[in-house]
Amino acid sequence: MSIKGWPLRRLGGCAKFLSGGTPSKARAEFWEGDIPWVSSGEMAQMRIHDTPLRITGEGAEDGSRLVPANTVLAVVRGMSLAKEFRVAITKREVAFNQDLKAFQCKPDVDSEFLFYALFARREHIRELATEASHGTKKLETDVLAAVELPVPTLDVQLRTVAVASAYDDLIENNRRRIALLEEAARQVYREWFVCLRFPGHEHTRIVDNIPEGWQRKKMSNICESVGGGTPSTLRPEFWDDGEITWVTPTDITQNDCLALLDSEKKITEAGLKNSSAKMLPSETILMTSRASLGFFGLVDREVCTNQGFISVIPHEENLRTSKI
Repeated sequence: MSIKGWPLRRLGGCAKFLSGGTPSKARAEFWEGDIPWVSSGEMAQMRIHDTPLRITGEGAEDGSRLVPANTVLAVVRGMSLAKEFRVAITKREVAFNQDLKAFQCKPDVDSEFLFYALFARREHIRELATEASHGTKKLETDVLAAVELPVPTLDVQLRTVAVASAYDDLIENNRRRIALLEEAARQVYREWFVCLRFPGHEHTRIVDNIPEGWQRKKMSNICESVGGGTPSTLRPEFWDDGEITWVTPTDITQNDCLALLDSEKKITEAGLKNSSAKMLPSETILMTSRASLGFFGLVDREVCTNQGFISVIPHEENLRTSKI
């Protein structure tokens, strides 16, 4: 797809492809250094600031590759390619493993612009992946290099990036605010309900390990637990042009805050009626119950989920999240 006035260029003509690697795990001197080492897992985020695993300079020289800040990375092999094409941009110098490719941009291509161009075409690129060993997917280098992108002149690229990044910065600032509020809420919960230092605790007796006047109740007495389901993926009418938010555990685990704003996939009314998925009211507490256990999300609209959830709907209005 081209944009009027923007010529198409192949990705291979926009950047040089660089391969990464994994330093030997048997060499302790290669690990626990100061250099973030990126694998497919960290690529679920759009911008790479840090990673759980770090390597040393010796490890980078022996088995990986260093790239500077503002380098575009993409996943070219792995399980994630079955569902999505992951692309991100580094915000500091990093190393990366063999499941990724780095793109060293040509002088007339801005790295941030290339990131947005690839991100916009991620669905198309994912469909180019082929089967690899053990059920994983891979993107052949020549296939990826042949992907065409609309690339204007450098000055237009920079103006485009300025607009797009302003929205991304606003989103990131809001997410940070949400994270701070969530942490404050966790601290309040711990103070009140774990340490029992709730307002007025100084004048409340503890009886049988709970404050006087409090009650112990079973979850089933205060809320309803609801499962989910998946419409048949062989029936296009259950998916195509769907508008019903259908949440999977991946939506929760890749979300960096409790507030879930959207889902990757949508289903149709027919898909909802012909599956065990159930519509859940706003302020339902979503909890993953398979694979990635115990991740939570809160929604402000009606949604449904797949079978990887136990969703919690409080019976009483004053137990809903907006009332707490």
